[in-house]
Amino acid sequence: MEISLGELADRLVIDLRKRRVMGSTQLDKEIDQLQNSILPHLSDTKIQKRLLQDMLNLADINYAIWELEYDIRMGKFKEEDLAIIGARAIKIRDLNSIRV
Repeated sequence: MEISLGELADRLVIDLRKRRVMGSTQLDKEIDQLQNSILPHLSDTKIQKRLLQDMLNLADINYAIWELEYDIRMGKFKEEDLAIIGARAIKIRDLNSIRV
């Protein structure tokens, strides 16, 4: 199955973040495979620059989503904080739309 360059870049950004957060090398093989899958697309300088910018944008969006989700996952909100949780959920949805 053919995977788009955007999907490869998104997966790579996510795996790099996971590796950084976990402080583990267990994702190294997958990261290498993703990088090797991206390399053939980089023969054109315009594509290289665009991909780099897109990957930085993906990283920013993914990190923002993870930050918004973190407190929710950790159960840091009380029942009376439903408006805050709802606002975060909407922001996460909007960021995911941009990411996709």
